[in-house]
This record gives sequence, structure tokens and C-alpha cells, in this order.
Amino acid sequence: MKAVKHKECYFCDPGRFLFPEYDRDAEGIRAEMEIGPQHQGWPGIPHGGVGMTSLIELADLLHDDTLQYPLLVNFRFGGDRLFIGDSVVLKMQRRDHVFEGLIAKKTGGAPYLTCSFESPAPPMFGKEMIGLRELVDQPVVSSSPLVMPNFANRIVYTRESQELHRYRTFKFKEIDTERVYMKCGITDGLENAGGSDINRLGGGYLHPGALITILDETLGWAGFFAAWQGGVTVAISAYFLRPAKPGGGIFSIGVCDGTRGTFSRKMVNCSGGLFARAASGPEVIAYSMGKWLTRPEFKEKMLKYLGSYSL
Repeated sequence: MKAVKHKECYFCDPGRFLFPEYDRDAEGIRAEMEIGPQHQGWPGIPHGGVGMTSLIELADLLHDDTLQYPLLVNFRFGGDRLFIGDSVVLKMQRRDHVFEGLIAKKTGGAPYLTCSFESPAPPMFGKEMIGLRELVDQPVVSSSPLVMPNFANRIVYTRESQELHRYRTFKFKEIDTERVYMKCGITDGLENAGGSDINRLGGGYLHPGALITILDETLGWAGFFAAWQGGVTVAISAYFLRPAKPGGGIFSIGVCDGTRGTFSRKMVNCSGGLFARAASGPEVIAYSMGKWLTRPEFKEKMLKYLGSYSL
């Protein structure tokens, strides 16, 4: 096994948050890790961002240089569920600009998470990104803040700043078409809208794993409130048009596009994106879409861990 050697990477530094070593050969790259309390999302189970970030780390280590943009990442959760205390194996293979990977229990069984990446990816989602920009440009008729515990602060933020991000604020934005979207501003420890506390990939741009974790939560919570039930991610994709620079000011939005199914098993479809603040107005730097499965038993968990108040 080789020690991970990303420069200035929280995930790879001493006391590593993810896997401590990897093994690379002609077939690809492989690592092992144990799911611990530090990885928890909903009580007793790992946050989906842990697996997604781990696989992005492996792909970058497998790349000859570093992941190239535009970057398309697709994740699908399923198979055997993971719990705190499980030991897992992570694998990633590469064919030219396409990467395919998985996470499964060391004891075997169906993969908990599978993925495919394109780096670089061809142009796509142009119409959808224009639609996102038009959405945030529309006048807001009402805005309701919602403050809740940050389940992902250990994935998204640097070790030094995690205690400053134990809570985060979502805002429900209603526009004059009576459409509602959820917005999450990403701030640094001094409440400046710079995103300078976010983990980086090899010390450079903001880590795509941290960013898709933010998107996963923003889109997911938009769906949970539409269905009024908590749930888990089934699938999520993100198309990063360009890297996100630290200190530039970013925010995410999520929209519930529809629900289907019964009360006991609802599937919500959501979309959204990541924006960088610019002098000319918000600039879309990533488009995302996915599916989340909601169930009644997660409603109690959602209400228990939800701390909301008006600012």
C-alpha cells in the first residue's frame, strides 16, 4: 500500500478523514477504510458525501495530472447498506477520460455506491444552466430562513474551521411565479461569503467532493420539505463547468421538480446548481440533478435534527 500524497489535503493529512493508503496497479486503484462516527449523516449511517468524496479522491490519484474540467460525476446508491463500524473497499478504474468506481463491504455483496466520471466531459446541460440563471434573476416575493445542524461540516470544511460551521442556513425563496427554491450560501468562519474554509483538492481549487456534498444536501432538503419526509440519496449527478476558486463567493440552490409514489415510499426528483458571485451577477459553475427516496420513519429523524427559527 502507498501512502496518499495529495498536497495540503485534509482528507490525506495525518489523522486522515478518509482512507490512509491506496494500492495502484495496471487495473486501477484500490483503497480500504472503516466507516466511523466521524462519517455519520443520519444517525447510525454514513453521510453520502463521504463515499462520493472518497471516489473523487481515488479518481484524482489515478489521473496522470489532476481531474480536468468540464467534469461530469454520476453517483448511484443502492445494494447493501452501510452502517457505522463497517469496513469497506473502494475501487476505481480508468479508460481514457472515463472513470468507473464502487464502494462495497469487505465481506462482499452488492456495492453500496457506484460511480462514473468524465474528465474532461463534453459540453452539456447548456439549456438547464440558462434556466438556473433565469430562476435566480427573478424577483423574490418572500424569503424564509431555516437554520439546521450541519451534518456535512467534516466533509466540506477544513479541520481548523469545522467548529465554526456546526450550523448552516437555508433560505426558501418564493418568486412571483409561485415557484419556490432553496438557497444555501457558503460562508467562511467570519461569515464572509468567500468559501475560503472549504476543503481543496490538492491545495488548489475547491474540492469537487465538498461541492457535490453541498449540492446533495441542498437538492435533497428541497425534496424533503416538498414531501415533508426525510430520506436518502438514490442518485445524483453534477456537471462542473469549471473549477470553483476559493475566496470567490459561492452559493447553491435546489428545486423539487416532482414527487411520485405513496406516502410510505416517495421518490422526489430535484435539480439545482452551484453559483459563483461575480460583478455581472451570479455565474453558474455547476448543474446538478438527482433522486431521493423518502420514507415516514425519516420524518421523525428530520424533525428531531431540525432546528429552525426566523432571523
